[in-house]
Amino acid sequence: MSQFLIVCGGTGGHLAPGIAVAEGLLKRGHSCRLVISRKEVDSRLIRDYPHLEYLRAPGRGYGGGVAGVLASGFDLLRGIIFAWLLFKKEQPERILAFGGFLSLGMVMVARLYRIPVALHEANNRPGRVIRWVRKMADRVYMPPRVRMHGVAMERVRHFGYPVREGVRCVSQSEARESLSIDVDRRLLVVVGGSQGAEALNIWVDKHFAELANVGITVYCVTGASKEREPIRRAQSREGHNVYCYSVGFSGEMGALLSAADLVISRAGAGAIAELIRCCVPGILVPYPHASDDHQLANAREHERLGAALVVEQKRLHELLAEVQELIFNDWLLNRFKENLRAMDELDATRAIVDDLEAITANAGASSEISTAESSL
Repeated sequence: MSQFLIVCGGTGGHLAPGIAVAEGLLKRGHSCRLVISRKEVDSRLIRDYPHLEYLRAPGRGYGGGVAGVLASGFDLLRGIIFAWLLFKKEQPERILAFGGFLSLGMVMVARLYRIPVALHEANNRPGRVIRWVRKMADRVYMPPRVRMHGVAMERVRHFGYPVREGVRCVSQSEARESLSIDVDRRLLVVVGGSQGAEALNIWVDKHFAELANVGITVYCVTGASKEREPIRRAQSREGHNVYCYSVGFSGEMGALLSAADLVISRAGAGAIAELIRCCVPGILVPYPHASDDHQLANAREHERLGAALVVEQKRLHELLAEVQELIFNDWLLNRFKENLRAMDELDATRAIVDDLEAITANAGASSEISTAESSL
């Protein structure tokens, strides 16, 4: 069996698909280790997967200004040294990198050691690191219909985003029961990505009473450092108790999304992939400071496919009206769900694992042929 190294730390959007692929490879009998960052977001997510082996690598995101550039350069050097020592000690047969600040040094050193590299780009607008190292890869996985300059099409596979096995669609009643959610009329779930979104948390604080007035229960994933009171209560105009549940982090995203009638979410590739997997309509509020504005590109594509609405953060004053109109519009919600079901036809995890096995086996066969020819 083959040995794989998956570089996927730094954000939940990088780590979660790395976990999905790692579990797929392990099920096929391969050896696999993750390279993650030292950030708290990685620590929170990886602790739910004690069976996965991982290494923590140095590094941080790329900052602006002279100080930010110098700090990024120093961290890149540390990452290169870390990768050099790792590959000197052991050589995996293939590296799969998901972008982000950990990938740059690891991919550069992998090529020096002639270790084959595969890249995964999750967003509709490719990130900086993936663009920088794209010519070092012999395989690039990208979302459907996305192209990247300088990458020959024979090296590209449009497989989409691998979703963790634990994130799956269950019946709405089962999901609500498992989470002990008391719903009056409709349930609105608000999630701000792996680190939370304070703008969405503030929006919930401001408008919960108005949402409760029309019977909308709220469940808000605030982010680990942005916790609110766990349960707040208001009354509907009919006099019923309506609740707002708040948690810093949820390890049960499949159940939470399945429980919802509507989700307000950031527009990271992972968040959108989980909405598709759980077949739940959404209103996407892209993070306005995302690099290359990739969240807006993701959101617009998801909206174009008829699976969500987009409300930019500068238009948050319009979000309440959009929620109140959409969450009770069963006809439109069902249209969104039909489109979501059509988008979830390809199992990206299986497709990537199949492809990694195939290209690794082909590379091994070519190496054996070359060795045999050289001995003649």
